[in-house]
Amino acid sequence: MHQIDELDEQIISLLEADGRRSAAEIARVLGTTRGKIHRRVERLVDEELITIRAFAISRNIGLPVHLFFTFRVAFEQLAKVAQAATTFKELRWVAVTSGRSNILAEGYFSSNQHLHAFVTRRLAPLPGILEVETLNVLSLEKFAFDWTAIRHASEDYEAQPSPGSDGARNGVTESTPTASRLRQAHEAMAMVQEPA
Repeated sequence: MHQIDELDEQIISLLEADGRRSAAEIARVLGTTRGKIHRRVERLVDEELITIRAFAISRNIGLPVHLFFTFRVAFEQLAKVAQAATTFKELRWVAVTSGRSNILAEGYFSSNQHLHAFVTRRLAPLPGILEVETLNVLSLEKFAFDWTAIRHASEDYEAQPSPGSDGARNGVTESTPTASRLRQAHEAMAMVQEPA
């Protein structure tokens, strides 16, 4: 596993908030040099720890129908169906999974007619599909790429007393070192974003 340190995490957090941030701006926020930040970002990208991409807002670019698909596929056809699914333009990602369904995919469509054509012309002819379930995303309640917080989420549970013990509380503790570092990074971002 690749090792990342606290500076890497701070850089990642700042880029997650705004991928257009320059090395000079990140260096200013974190109190270090532009060259050091530039080298760190290059290493993070080269070692495939991060990738920097534009992420389109699907409903704003003519793709209002957003779905997750679960496929239950006969084991002997699983590899072929998964490979075929990766060729369909409408599917953003395709994964082989464990459980009752063994393929999960996310797709975007311009209309219900587009979705109908996809299901009947692309999925229906594939041999081995035993069942398909479509889960229509009606409302996206959370969409985040805060990998630093996710990486350290287990620390929040370790810092809390177990249920039933003295001092047990509901919610997430704010006293962990990670929570403190994240709060500091977000405060620094807010200062940079404030108009002069």
